[in-house]
Amino acid sequence: EAGRAPPADIRPKLTREEAARRKRERAVEETIRDWRRGEATERKVPNLVVLPNRAMAWLALEMPRDVAALAEHSDIGPKRAARYGETLLKILDGLRAPG
Repeated sequence: EAGRAPPADIRPKLTREEAARRKRERAVEETIRDWRRGEATERKVPNLVVLPNRAMAWLALEMPRDVAALAEHSDIGPKRAARYGETLLKILDGLRAPG
C-alpha cells in the first residue's frame, strides 16, 4: 500500500551508533532552532532570514569547527558566517560528543 510505513517487523533496525547519532543530530537542530528563534525575534526578521532550515540540518550533521567552513556552505555564506559564525561554533562546541 503506497504511502504507508512498513510494519514494525520489517523496518530496518538502527544500530546503537545510528540511534545515538540521530538523537544527537535532533538535539543539535533543536538547540540551533531555539537560538534562531530568539535571534529572529530580536532582529524582527523571519527565522529563515537568520538561518535556513537546510543550514540547520547541515550544522547538525557536519558539526563544522571553523567560520571558514560555515562561509563555504551555500545556505550560510560569508555574511551569515561573519554575523553568526562564532555564536554557532560555540553552540556546536557545547553539543559535541566527548572524545
